Amino acid sequence: GCFFAGCCFGKPVNNGNGVIFPENSIPYLHYHAFVKIYPTQIYEAIFALTMYTAIMYFKPKDKFYIYLLAYSVFRFFLEFLRADDRGEILNQLFFTPSQVLSIFMFLTILICWPITRVKKDKFLKLITSN
Repeated sequence: GCFFAGCCFGKPVNNGNGVIFPENSIPYLHYHAFVKIYPTQIYEAIFALTMYTAIMYFKPKDKFYIYLLAYSVFRFFLEFLRADDRGEILNQLFFTPSQVLSIFMFLTILICWPITRVKKDKFLKLITSN
């Protein structure tokens, strides 16, 4: 949807990986010209499909946590390729709001994942011992 709407667009690129959006699209109005830009929307869709395929193929125990960790890392780096205005959080100087949220999500998962595993293991031992 974002690709067809033209939102969430990338920065200009000089290689063959760029796309040119049509006249009067959001990227066209932003750059005031036909410019090749990173198709960040497509990159994110490919990543999501790849993660889904990998999780379904390998069937890890903690699918949700693995996906959130991978997505937060991917999104943090994808933001360096984006050019659309995403607002501001916490008066950040260098990071975008999505990067701040990605860091927060990554750290939260690193803290919560071990805690939930310990509680889950204790719960399983409790119900199987009776």
